[in-house]
Amino acid sequence: MQSTIPDLSWNKTEKLLKSPPDIDHIVLFYVPLHMGCRQFINLFSTLSQQFAQDGKEVKFVKVDCSGAILGNNLCHRYNVSHVPTVAYVSQFEFQREKLPPHGPIQRSLRWSISSMMEDINAVHATCYKGDLFVYQELLDWATLMYNISRFKRWFDRVFVGWLSRLGQLLSP
Repeated sequence: MQSTIPDLSWNKTEKLLKSPPDIDHIVLFYVPLHMGCRQFINLFSTLSQQFAQDGKEVKFVKVDCSGAILGNNLCHRYNVSHVPTVAYVSQFEFQREKLPPHGPIQRSLRWSISSMMEDINAVHATCYKGDLFVYQELLDWATLMYNISRFKRWFDRVFVGWLSRLGQLLSP
Protein backbone atom coordinates (compact mmCIF):
# COMPACT_ATOMS: atom_id res chain seq x y z
CA MET A 1 0.00 0.00 0.00
CA GLN A 2 1.90 3.06 -1.23
CA SER A 3 0.94 6.34 0.39
CA THR A 4 2.41 9.54 1.77
CA ILE A 5 0.16 9.24 4.81
CA PRO A 6 2.27 8.16 7.80
CA ASP A 7 1.60 5.05 9.84
CA LEU A 8 1.02 5.66 13.52
CA SER A 9 2.31 3.13 16.04
CA TRP A 10 -0.16 1.48 18.41
CA ASN A 11 1.40 3.38 21.35
CA LYS A 12 1.00 6.76 19.64
CA THR A 13 -2.51 5.86 18.50
CA GLU A 14 -3.48 4.88 22.03
CA LYS A 15 -2.15 8.21 23.32
CA LEU A 16 -4.09 10.06 20.59
CA LEU A 17 -7.34 8.25 21.42
CA LYS A 18 -6.98 8.64 25.20
CA SER A 19 -6.33 12.37 25.33
CA PRO A 20 -7.63 15.09 23.03
CA PRO A 21 -5.11 16.26 20.45
CA ASP A 22 -4.13 19.88 19.84
CA ILE A 23 -4.56 19.29 16.11
CA ASP A 24 -7.44 17.23 14.72
CA HIS A 25 -6.61 13.86 13.17
CA ILE A 26 -8.37 11.74 10.59
CA VAL A 27 -7.31 8.17 11.22
CA LEU A 28 -7.58 5.23 8.85
CA PHE A 29 -7.63 1.83 10.54
CA TYR A 30 -6.60 -0.70 7.92
CA VAL A 31 -4.94 -4.02 7.14
CA PRO A 32 -2.33 -3.73 4.35
CA LEU A 33 -3.28 -6.99 2.62
CA HIS A 34 -7.05 -6.41 2.77
CA MET A 35 -8.37 -5.71 -0.74
CA GLY A 36 -10.92 -3.10 0.41
CA CYS A 37 -8.19 -1.24 2.30
CA ARG A 38 -5.89 -1.34 -0.70
CA GLN A 39 -8.64 0.13 -2.86
CA PHE A 40 -9.63 2.75 -0.28
CA ILE A 41 -6.15 4.18 0.38
CA ASN A 42 -6.31 6.23 -2.85
CA LEU A 43 -9.54 7.94 -1.73
CA PHE A 44 -8.02 8.58 1.70
CA SER A 45 -4.94 10.11 0.08
CA THR A 46 -7.15 12.28 -2.13
CA LEU A 47 -9.05 13.46 0.96
CA SER A 48 -5.75 14.32 2.64
CA GLN A 49 -4.61 16.28 -0.42
CA GLN A 50 -7.95 18.12 -0.61
CA PHE A 51 -7.71 19.18 3.05
CA ALA A 52 -4.11 20.34 2.54
CA GLN A 53 -5.10 22.27 -0.60
CA ASP A 54 -7.96 23.94 1.32
CA GLY A 55 -5.58 24.91 4.14
CA LYS A 56 -7.37 22.81 6.75
CA GLU A 57 -5.09 21.92 9.65
CA VAL A 58 -5.78 18.23 10.09
CA LYS A 59 -3.27 15.39 10.37
CA PHE A 60 -4.02 12.30 8.32
CA VAL A 61 -2.57 9.07 9.71
CA LYS A 62 -3.20 5.37 9.35
CA VAL A 63 -3.05 2.53 11.85
CA ASP A 64 -2.24 -1.03 10.85
CA CYS A 65 -4.74 -3.40 12.48
CA SER A 66 -2.89 -6.53 11.34
CA GLY A 67 -2.87 -9.10 14.07
CA ALA A 68 -6.40 -8.21 15.13
CA ILE A 69 -7.23 -11.90 15.33
CA LEU A 70 -4.96 -12.08 18.37
CA GLY A 71 -7.68 -10.30 20.31
CA ASN A 72 -5.64 -8.04 22.56
CA ASN A 73 -4.67 -5.26 20.22
CA LEU A 74 -5.49 -1.62 19.88
CA CYS A 75 -8.15 -2.11 17.21
CA HIS A 76 -10.13 -4.51 19.41
CA ARG A 77 -9.79 -2.32 22.50
CA TYR A 78 -11.18 0.68 20.63
CA ASN A 79 -14.06 -1.19 18.98
CA VAL A 80 -12.74 -1.06 15.41
CA SER A 81 -14.78 -4.00 14.18
CA HIS A 82 -13.96 -3.84 10.47
CA VAL A 83 -11.47 -2.36 8.07
CA PRO A 84 -11.18 0.08 6.51
CA THR A 85 -12.55 2.35 9.26
CA VAL A 86 -12.09 6.12 9.26
CA ALA A 87 -12.27 8.08 12.51
CA TYR A 88 -12.17 11.79 13.24
CA VAL A 89 -10.28 12.62 16.45
CA SER A 90 -10.59 16.07 18.02
CA GLN A 91 -10.75 17.94 21.33
CA PHE A 92 -14.52 17.95 20.93
CA GLU A 93 -16.36 15.12 22.67
CA PHE A 94 -18.16 13.37 19.82
CA GLN A 95 -19.62 10.38 21.65
CA ARG A 96 -23.38 10.80 21.77
CA GLU A 97 -23.77 9.40 25.28
CA LYS A 98 -21.07 11.76 26.57
CA LEU A 99 -22.54 14.95 25.09
CA PRO A 100 -24.26 17.10 27.70
CA PRO A 101 -27.83 17.98 26.74
CA HIS A 102 -27.06 21.70 27.16
CA GLY A 103 -25.94 23.95 24.35
CA PRO A 104 -27.13 24.15 20.74
CA ILE A 105 -24.23 22.19 19.24
CA GLN A 106 -24.55 19.36 21.71
CA ARG A 107 -28.34 19.17 21.35
CA SER A 108 -28.20 19.07 17.56
CA LEU A 109 -25.39 16.51 17.49
CA ARG A 110 -26.83 14.31 20.23
CA TRP A 111 -29.01 12.42 17.75
CA SER A 112 -26.98 12.84 14.58
CA ILE A 113 -23.87 11.02 15.80
CA SER A 114 -23.81 7.26 15.99
CA SER A 115 -24.39 5.39 19.20
CA MET A 116 -21.25 4.60 21.19
CA MET A 117 -22.04 0.89 20.86
CA GLU A 118 -21.38 1.21 17.12
CA ASP A 119 -18.61 3.78 17.36
CA ILE A 120 -14.94 3.82 18.20
CA ASN A 121 -14.40 3.51 21.93
CA ALA A 122 -12.85 6.95 22.49
CA VAL A 123 -14.72 10.00 23.74
CA HIS A 124 -12.91 12.43 21.44
CA ALA A 125 -13.40 10.38 18.26
CA THR A 126 -16.18 9.23 16.00
CA CYS A 127 -16.23 6.90 13.00
CA TYR A 128 -17.53 7.64 9.55
CA LYS A 129 -20.65 5.52 8.97
CA GLY A 130 -21.33 6.27 5.31
CA ASP A 131 -20.19 4.53 2.16
CA LEU A 132 -16.40 4.75 2.16
CA PHE A 133 -16.21 4.56 -1.60
CA VAL A 134 -18.44 7.59 -2.25
CA TYR A 135 -15.80 10.30 -2.07
CA GLN A 136 -18.17 13.27 -1.85
CA GLU A 137 -19.95 11.80 1.19
CA LEU A 138 -16.62 11.14 2.91
CA LEU A 139 -15.44 14.67 2.09
CA ASP A 140 -18.70 16.18 3.39
CA TRP A 141 -18.45 14.20 6.65
CA ALA A 142 -14.79 15.10 7.21
CA THR A 143 -15.51 18.76 6.44
CA LEU A 144 -18.46 18.78 8.83
CA MET A 145 -16.37 17.26 11.63
CA TYR A 146 -13.57 19.75 10.92
CA ASN A 147 -15.96 22.71 11.01
CA ILE A 148 -17.62 21.54 14.23
CA SER A 149 -14.24 21.14 15.88
CA ARG A 150 -13.00 24.47 14.57
CA PHE A 151 -16.16 26.25 15.78
CA LYS A 152 -15.84 24.61 19.20
CA ARG A 153 -12.22 25.77 19.52
CA TRP A 154 -13.17 29.30 18.45
CA PHE A 155 -16.10 29.39 20.88
CA ASP A 156 -13.94 28.13 23.75
CA ARG A 157 -11.31 30.80 23.00
CA VAL A 158 -13.93 33.57 22.87
CA PHE A 159 -15.64 32.34 26.04
CA VAL A 160 -12.36 32.14 27.97
CA GLY A 161 -11.44 35.62 26.70
CA TRP A 162 -14.83 36.92 27.75
CA LEU A 163 -14.49 35.40 31.23
CA SER A 164 -11.01 36.87 31.57
CA ARG A 165 -12.24 40.32 30.54
CA LEU A 166 -15.21 40.04 32.91
CA GLY A 167 -12.82 39.12 35.73
CA GLN A 168 -10.73 42.21 34.97
CA LEU A 169 -13.80 44.43 35.00
CA LEU A 170 -15.07 43.02 38.29
CA SER A 171 -11.75 43.06 40.13
CA PRO A 172 -11.12 46.06 42.42
